[in-house]
Amino acid sequence: MSSYKILEKKRERIGVIERMQKLNEIRAEDFKPENKLEWERLELDANRLESEIRAMELEKLQAQDNAIKALEDREGRSKLGQIFRGLANPGDKTIDKEIRDLTSSGASAIINDPVISEMILQKLTFLNPLADLGATFLNVENNTVWPRVTALPSATWQATESTEISADTALTIEGRKIDYSDLAVRVDVHNSVLRDSGTRADRLIENAAMQSISDAVLQAVLHGSGTSGEPTGIFTAAGVAQTGVNVIDNAGAALIFYDQFIEAFKDLLNAGVPTERIGVLTAPETWAYIHNFKESTNAYLKAPDVLNPMNWKVSNAVLTTYNTNTETAIFIGDWTNVVVATQPMFSVRSIESRASYLQTSFIFHMRMDLELIQPETMTVIKSVPLT
Repeated sequence: MSSYKILEKKRERIGVIERMQKLNEIRAEDFKPENKLEWERLELDANRLESEIRAMELEKLQAQDNAIKALEDREGRSKLGQIFRGLANPGDKTIDKEIRDLTSSGASAIINDPVISEMILQKLTFLNPLADLGATFLNVENNTVWPRVTALPSATWQATESTEISADTALTIEGRKIDYSDLAVRVDVHNSVLRDSGTRADRLIENAAMQSISDAVLQAVLHGSGTSGEPTGIFTAAGVAQTGVNVIDNAGAALIFYDQFIEAFKDLLNAGVPTERIGVLTAPETWAYIHNFKESTNAYLKAPDVLNPMNWKVSNAVLTTYNTNTETAIFIGDWTNVVVATQPMFSVRSIESRASYLQTSFIFHMRMDLELIQPETMTVIKSVPLT
């Protein structure tokens, strides 16, 4: 259950409460039986939505807990972490037999079990803020084609049934074969930790590897260069947007009010994005800067109602050095059009390059690709200074 779906439900409840407030403004002597019936219906709706919101929030917490437990055995030990330890200590009797068999060579382990692959994907999803914004993470094979819509079709009125429907030159639905890029992380671990810290080392190694992979995926989605094996992101570090993405150039001017946000919302509404699907991703510095907007009386400046409640996520993966050393960017859009695919096969290798340091090195390797299905549903406010 993603945050943006919960936010949609909260917006719906706010709309119900606003209608109740309007009914509340009717004078007592003018309050008719039908008004009372409508009030009771709205009250039931508000209570129902509140219950649904609580259930969705609980479901989200349970999903996060399941994502963690999915990579554990019945005794609470990390399956992926056991793979790391099994490679360091082949034949370790404290490791589950299936993991012990997988790591018996002591050199590498190929994880092609669909259950474990799905568990790894769940954890990557849980760690990544893109999922809360509505992005989709999935395991797919390398022979799948991405659909990509460059323009919506045009509907036409037909004078008679014998009139031929003309070809739509604006619509283009392209296909792009999934082309996986290689992504790897190396973790160096002291041998004493592997041998003497029990299962705690398993989880620590797993978390370190998964968090690094998740951060790299997020950075690729935002500003992947398209070179050196990295996928092309929404907006490159050099300040160039992917074709079709809306760009609002702030031209280095200081943000004072919410004008650029309203402009971004306008672009997205023109692209057919409903407001409840719009999510924002900024750097922590940008979040702090904007929330410090103040009026002339030094009171904090309230955001326009149209921007509240807004699904706002913060990540240090958003650079503060786009195009220049002092400018950042703000990503606003319908993140349900962002899809991240991983190949359902992962590998872990143990290497001896750190043996002279009494350390063991592990390399976790996966393959991924990404696609922005409708680029016009994303807007980047660029050249935003933080001073």
